[in-house]
Amino acid sequence: MIELKFNELKTAFEQSVYWRKLGLLHDDIEIGYSSIRLPISEDSLNINGTLHGGVMMTALDIGMSLAARSLGINKVSTIQLEVRFLQEVKAGEVLICSKVIHTTSNTAVIEGKIIDIDENLLAYSTSTFKLYID
Repeated sequence: MIELKFNELKTAFEQSVYWRKLGLLHDDIEIGYSSIRLPISEDSLNINGTLHGGVMMTALDIGMSLAARSLGINKVSTIQLEVRFLQEVKAGEVLICSKVIHTTSNTAVIEGKIIDIDENLLAYSTSTFKLYID
């Protein structure tokens, strides 16, 4: 039953305009956790030739909202998002890992990380999401 819900959730995210524009790919999803992949394209680079911070923030927001929705919540919205950019990356693919670290009756605090293929930490994020309980 849970796997069926995860498949529905994956399909919903795949239909998102931003998901498609960024070329995001599913990696893993569990209750309270998600990982997605972001292939780096020329369109995602800034004028320095590195992955644009706005692209990184958007991918983190999407990944963390997926982790929040994996709790069985049908609708969430970002209340707060903070990102620390630690290292640059120019090519390849990065992994966005998101984990729910605290919940209340209507919010979730989520930790997000972007790592490269060598497991270097590129960005670290925390966010708070509003959970809309049916």
